[in-house]
Amino acid sequence: MIARNIDEIREIQAHGEARYKYFFMRKDIYGYLEMDDVLKKLGGFWQTTVNPGKKLDPHSHENHEQIYYILEGGGLLTVGDDTRRVRKGDAIYIPPKTSHSFHNDTDKPCIIMMVDAVIEN
Repeated sequence: MIARNIDEIREIQAHGEARYKYFFMRKDIYGYLEMDDVLKKLGGFWQTTVNPGKKLDPHSHENHEQIYYILEGGGLLTVGDDTRRVRKGDAIYIPPKTSHSFHNDTDKPCIIMMVDAVIEN
């Protein structure tokens, strides 16, 4: 069994000002993270924190689709041309090749669980 506790995972800054804690990532794609080789179909599973006033910069993934689940807080999420306010309990699907970004315009941290799936040819 491989189990990870959020308090034992090193935080990494990515996509601007967002703070990532990677639980499990595919070694063949994210080898630079030096993780166990456990995922074969999913790309990864991680928690991201966007602190008040901070942003997750616009970016896209060529062959990845993602789901964001808001655990705490909220803010403005943009997927493609659609921007909406998200909050605790919201789950958002992000298609491949689609620009997405997040701005925490609140006074509390926003904690997002993210799941990444790789679309293989």
